[in-house]
Amino acid sequence: GDDWYGELTDFYHTDVEVPATLTVDGKVYHGVGMQFRGNTSFMSPGKKKSIDVTIDLTDKKQQLHGVRNLDLINGNGDPSSMREAIHGFVANQFFPSARVAIARVVINGEDFGLYAATQQFDKDFLQDHFGTTKGDRWKVPPDFSGGGGLRYAGDEPAAYRRSYELKSSENARAWQGLVDVCAALEQAPDDRLEAILPQHLD
Repeated sequence: GDDWYGELTDFYHTDVEVPATLTVDGKVYHGVGMQFRGNTSFMSPGKKKSIDVTIDLTDKKQQLHGVRNLDLINGNGDPSSMREAIHGFVANQFFPSARVAIARVVINGEDFGLYAATQQFDKDFLQDHFGTTKGDRWKVPPDFSGGGGLRYAGDEPAAYRRSYELKSSENARAWQGLVDVCAALEQAPDDRLEAILPQHLD
């Protein structure tokens, strides 16, 4: 609708997705969900905000090049609009990383310029890189204290719940695994770390 910007602003930081029709390289995707995303990028001046896109909101079989969820990153603080894409290209040469493409975003005829279209860290990501949709996925909510930097906080998983959010299914084994990784990083001798760490982190 014409008031799409107001709707996305009203539903920012809620679980409500605004339905939209998405066209990519001439192919039309109906029933796609849109949400404004980010924190500092949302507060940046102007209308160009980062957007979460749910390709399969109304059709669970619908996907875009094997991706069901992606982020349109507005390049806040990046005049080149290339940082995300360059990082994605380089990182994927060495370790599992999100797929990234440069996209020109036009909404209702208004050109918003270049965005980085970035694969989300979801089950599709796991399938791409590990050949399975199973695995523990973590998110670090905004925290400038460094608490989510794999710092060892003792042996009780409860101490880690303030700094980490488990995005996959809740289970005690996942939390214990996080504790074990942090403990290994803190306690393993430097000359043994390369041998010990793969036992806890792959």
